[in-house]
Amino acid sequence: MRGARAAALVAALALADGAPRAAPVAASEPQSPAAMSLEQAYGAAEQLVGARRHLESLPYFRRMIELLPADDWSLRHDYANALQGAAMQSRTLRGLPVRAVRSSFESIALMRGALDELNRAERLAPTPRAAASVHLARARQLAAWGLPWDACAEAHQAASADPSWGLAALAAHQWTRRIAGPDFSLGTDSDSDSASARRPSGRGARR
Repeated sequence: MRGARAAALVAALALADGAPRAAPVAASEPQSPAAMSLEQAYGAAEQLVGARRHLESLPYFRRMIELLPADDWSLRHDYANALQGAAMQSRTLRGLPVRAVRSSFESIALMRGALDELNRAERLAPTPRAAASVHLARARQLAAWGLPWDACAEAHQAASADPSWGLAALAAHQWTRRIAGPDFSLGTDSDSDSASARRPSGRGARR
């Protein structure tokens, strides 16, 4: 959670400055998200997402949504990314990598939740750049689930939403070239490799 979206959340925190604060607790004492202030929940979520502990971050996002005075597109956007990260998060079980969630049904539920949050973020987006950021996030999520044509369409919607944003235009161009190229594959490994090598950064609103 950085860049313009982080700045938007910081501004929202400032608006909530008059809200009652949770009492400080000792560092060794575990604190429930329900007992946290907005600032504390933000810090916990940011730290966990940075450590790729997406599943653990979700209660802190929900606490922020509960406390924020007005619904905020950037918080919904980041919550969607955390939900998607939780759906894809892995752990090691008896030496083998497995999904962190218990079943495919849970992964699908998290994915649907992520897409629902992006829909909310899109409705709340206050600027063309914010709307384009949401489209790019949706493109990345669809690609991660093996839906490259849908991802390509979202990248083009991002470019249409904010024609002045070079990153969105580049993403649309790269997706078009990828799908039209002779080496195009629907394989999951191909999408995963492309995710790290070609997909635009998740911090879409930074420029």
